[in-house]
Amino acid sequence: MKNKNFTFLLILIAFTFSVKAQENSNKSRFELTDANKHALKQTGYVRCLTNESETLLDAKYPNRLNNEAFENWLSPKLKQIKIDRAQGRLTSEVINIPVVIHIIHDGDALGSGENITDAQALSQIKVMNEDFRRLAGTKGGANSTGLAVDTGINFCIAARTPNGEATNGVVRHNISPYTNEVNNPTAGQPDWETMADVQRVKRDTQWDPEKYLNMWTFRFGGKRTNEGGLSGVLGFAQFPVNSGIDGLGVDEVGQPGEANTDGVTASYNAMGTKDEDDGTFILNQNYNLGRTMTHEVGHWIGLRHIWGDGDCSKDDYCDDTPTAKQANYSCNEVDSCTNNFGVDMIQNYMDYTNDACMDTFTQDQKDRMIAVMNNSPRRKELKNSNGCQSPDLSVNSFNLENVLSIYPNPTENVLTIKSENAILPNKYSIYNTLGQLVTSKKINAISDLTINTSVLSKGMYFIKIAKENNTVTFKFLKK
Repeated sequence: MKNKNFTFLLILIAFTFSVKAQENSNKSRFELTDANKHALKQTGYVRCLTNESETLLDAKYPNRLNNEAFENWLSPKLKQIKIDRAQGRLTSEVINIPVVIHIIHDGDALGSGENITDAQALSQIKVMNEDFRRLAGTKGGANSTGLAVDTGINFCIAARTPNGEATNGVVRHNISPYTNEVNNPTAGQPDWETMADVQRVKRDTQWDPEKYLNMWTFRFGGKRTNEGGLSGVLGFAQFPVNSGIDGLGVDEVGQPGEANTDGVTASYNAMGTKDEDDGTFILNQNYNLGRTMTHEVGHWIGLRHIWGDGDCSKDDYCDDTPTAKQANYSCNEVDSCTNNFGVDMIQNYMDYTNDACMDTFTQDQKDRMIAVMNNSPRRKELKNSNGCQSPDLSVNSFNLENVLSIYPNPTENVLTIKSENAILPNKYSIYNTLGQLVTSKKINAISDLTINTSVLSKGMYFIKIAKENNTVTFKFLKK
């Protein structure tokens, strides 16, 4: 009798785990949007899985407010921004966003497989600053539409951890895919196949989303079906919210809801740009200029796809982006909504075109991003984060970080200190990673804000900028 009871207990346990596994699998299944079905057929890639990811989050947290509610919340804030700009009351504040890059690998040697190098990961920061700041002389500054603007959003790689320790902002996590560990423990190169597993890793590795923009890279895999396979996915983002309630729910282990997965995610071989390749980069041949993350960060700050995820009757809520019937996949000019004004803006970062086509965020898109960065939970707190200040060199940042920034970063020959509100710092000092002073200079004129970095050796540096008794420190890479 004891043996029978024991056998029954084992069967019951096995059945329970089987049901639980099926439930978890169902949670990660998704139906591709028509745009992604077409993208997969046309290019072999799913350009952006953000809409599908958002649908899964909505199902997991039923009280999460929908798109219409979000737009109703954002609309009056956008109107006020436009009024303030028209009346000259809008300040040209630069918002600095600290970034941490989580590289998920399963034990591959550094620079092989999905364990990409620091140089490849950090080159993504350079691309985003070129694109979001419309930096002259870069691909992001090309402005082929004539409507591109500097969004005033700047990205800096994290210099301190949430615990206040020094970091270079690139964090590696040796984690094998959970599903493959169970189902195929002898797999040579296990891939991340389900959204549920990817979200679990994000939750387990995330840094405080009120202080950092979290970026993750994965090797995606699985069958290209509508039952959860992630093969061919280039990236996805978590859209901002208009409430700090986090969906009024918790996840499967009782942790606060959607905040634990907030950030942007990309395939390891779509992170970074070939333009900075030092011979170690691992990039796919079609999307290799870093615009996957530019696109996903656009979503993370509240932008919709350029075609409004519908047809000519749908809207991306930006008047200066012509309506489009559907996503575009090449650089060929097209007018998909002939009854509406303007050809498709294939150069916009929120389309599905090739990386090489893209060079535009418009003024209305900028207004949306600024409204989100000033009002949305886990976005509005970032401007007060000290995540990019070295714990060793930063003494008293006061509010200088809100008026000072540096670009380009990484840099080669010239580094520029950008000062808002006509504030001229007193002095800058550059240190190496050992804390040794490399050079310093008193700032007497605007011309002193341009620094010759060609004489510096390649590597990471810190620049501490002083104004009276206040200082702020930024980290930059000399390539």
